[in-house]
Amino acid sequence: FSPAVKLKQKILLSRLLKFLNRKWINKTLDTDPVRYESRPLNSVLQTIALLKKNELLLKKEPKIKVPLFVVLTADDETLDTPATISFFNSLKSRRISIFLYGENIKIKDPNIKILQSSYPEQNIISLSHSCLLISPDDPIYGLNGSYKPCSHYKDKNQFQRCQQDPNIVLGALTKKNIKKYPLIRKLTFNPGFNNLLRSLDLFINTEI
Repeated sequence: FSPAVKLKQKILLSRLLKFLNRKWINKTLDTDPVRYESRPLNSVLQTIALLKKNELLLKKEPKIKVPLFVVLTADDETLDTPATISFFNSLKSRRISIFLYGENIKIKDPNIKILQSSYPEQNIISLSHSCLLISPDDPIYGLNGSYKPCSHYKDKNQFQRCQQDPNIVLGALTKKNIKKYPLIRKLTFNPGFNNLLRSLDLFINTEI
């Protein structure tokens, strides 16, 4: 699974918006046929509350009896990946395997396997957490899927170019990437999904 353990600090600042009588963090066109893209403030506050509740529960009972197959990315605009790694390494589990997508990562940890996150031949520069468990063959979010997330562009011309450009850069919508690339679309699938499935099969066969 691809879990959320802690949000990045900038997300926690959204708590302050509660006292400014704001109900929405952002409103977009909501072109995704499966889930909303607009984000009410309450959704973030509920996420923060749930993460805190889980943290308290696991402090009381830190032992997990089942093996864990964890999939993460170092290039994430929302989740705190180092905190997630630290959290799972602190658990008393039978076995933990962490698959971390990223480039130029230097981590000496027997529980972590580093996987590539850039595929230049497909114009893919990085992966965000929301695409990790999605197949390239998915009819909505896959390589030729119907959904093309471009709501980060408010300008109509940029939005249309993002939707239509066949050679657009794909990746995580970090501030760094948005600033670096004139046009970028959020990647919605994992190009290494099939290899990940093979690793999962091996993990299950080893643990059963």
